Amino acid sequence: MSLQKKVLLRDGATAYIRSNGYACGDRQLGDLASDGEGPDFRIINGRACYTEAAIDEWLEKAAKPSRAKKRATEQPAA
Repeated sequence: MSLQKKVLLRDGATAYIRSNGYACGDRQLGDLASDGEGPDFRIINGRACYTEAAIDEWLEKAAKPSRAKKRATEQPAA
């Protein structure tokens, strides 16, 4: 059983988030980490490292549905 996971530095994590259709500023993950928020990360050799799984989990919790999605799921008034 392999325990290896793909590890992303902060700029790679930002690119991963953007590639999944979410907005993420260049400094946003650092700002969130400073506030004790954002995806789980580990410090390795003095650098913040994220896994795709931790980012995906955080996005599922933090992401709000778009207005278009929300309207499509609302039931019409009877």
